[in-house]
Amino acid sequence: MSVKEFQSLPQALRYSYHLIFGHNANELLDFIHPDTITLTVLRDPIDRIVSHYFYVKQEKRHYLHERVMKSNIQLEDYVSYGLSTELRNWYTTYFTGLSIEEAETEAEESVRRAAEVILGRYDIIGFQDDLSAVMIKLRNAAKLSKPFDAQVRYLASRRISLQEVPKNIIKTISEVNFLDVKFYALLKKLVGSKIQ
Repeated sequence: MSVKEFQSLPQALRYSYHLIFGHNANELLDFIHPDTITLTVLRDPIDRIVSHYFYVKQEKRHYLHERVMKSNIQLEDYVSYGLSTELRNWYTTYFTGLSIEEAETEAEESVRRAAEVILGRYDIIGFQDDLSAVMIKLRNAAKLSKPFDAQVRYLASRRISLQEVPKNIIKTISEVNFLDVKFYALLKKLVGSKIQ
């Protein structure tokens, strides 16, 4: 609702905002001032699924919570049950606008297209496993005078670490999210030249 509300605002008001953030902020890129610095932070796709699972289990308001809890769905089955499009090649479909079926039919082209979209739409692309580097890129791009605290902290859900996830579960998550794994690896390789 907030996306639609923002999109309907007069241009002068939309252009007056100094900061816009959120999971759906990409839907506003065509509605913000053209000089706005755009930034996105991506998470390793396997870690994203593990985190998603534990978040759903603890967040009673999440739309998947009741189903996961009532059916006692375990992490090893979470991506295989077809519970949500969020759990299968989400990055690739999100950035390309393709359906899962379309994206997976033309796998290499879909990954290339997703990378092209993100590289063309964002000034700064960062990775959650290196938030300090993202903050430095933002500070330089926005010409901010005060440094960011190097001790970047965020609240973690009650979850196991990726190192604690059994290899067979990581393999399943990787297979279901094979496009996102390729997409993420490609961005990690390409993004070093984006903004220093």
